[in-house]
Amino acid sequence: VLATLKTLRDDGYRFSGFNDWDIPQMCAVTGLSASAAAQAKNRGYSEPLIWQDSDDAKRRFIHQLSENGLAAAQGGRFLTVGSQVDKGAAMRWLLRHWQMPVRSPSVALGDSGNDLPMLLSADIAIVIKKADGTHLQIDPQKCTHPVVYSEAQGPLGWNQEILTLIRDQKNT
Repeated sequence: VLATLKTLRDDGYRFSGFNDWDIPQMCAVTGLSASAAAQAKNRGYSEPLIWQDSDDAKRRFIHQLSENGLAAAQGGRFLTVGSQVDKGAAMRWLLRHWQMPVRSPSVALGDSGNDLPMLLSADIAIVIKKADGTHLQIDPQKCTHPVVYSEAQGPLGWNQEILTLIRDQKNT
């Protein structure tokens, strides 16, 4: 990942990422503690970036990543470059391999574009409100299962929706 990113940076694309920052910069950008920032920098398979170029350049960049066997997923703050596997593929793999006496509905929670494949793969999708008050929109043509949109943002929205789901399951 880092070798491909170096080549693309040398080609003129503008971005900075975890590998570029020292611990104080990581803390400033992410809000993590110094120890958590050090752990976050210790990556083996992906590199979160802050994109500093145009949208058109970003499209070309993502295309070039694809030509090099990589992919980019836009999260809430970071464009994460890694393998061509997404959260949906990981969820489907887990559901195929996790042995349970009775299969319960799968639930996915997310708020960003990088969560979309996972939300579409679940039996129940819960879209968490973003800090700006908006929600990721799921195309009803691509989603045949229930989609819930949280009222609260971030961790509070996540917590409220999970508790509601558990309460509703107990009442059925």
